[in-house]
Amino acid sequence: MSNDTNVLLQSVLDMDRQERLRTQEAEEYRGKAMAKLEQDRKTIHEKHQQLAKQRIEEYARTQQLHEQELLEQMKQKSEAVKQELTTAYAAKQQEWVKTIFARVLER
Repeated sequence: MSNDTNVLLQSVLDMDRQERLRTQEAEEYRGKAMAKLEQDRKTIHEKHQQLAKQRIEEYARTQQLHEQELLEQMKQKSEAVKQELTTAYAAKQQEWVKTIFARVLER
């Protein structure tokens, strides 16, 4: 082979080697970029999960307080009704005894 051919082949081989290096560098860069992207995705997902968890816990606390308030209101109403019934029973007890006694005697 002539010297020009050798030089040409050497140039082609050098260009091929350089292109392979560029391709390898590009693949390494892409791999690192994809790994970083995946890590960023995981970080964002974890932050969203934590935020959702905090919101759920806050909602649960709010609901629990609301339910406790409602329960206390119901207890107060129940106690008021109980007191009204006790008062009514005490006030009308003699009247009811007389009415029942009169009905029994009428038979």
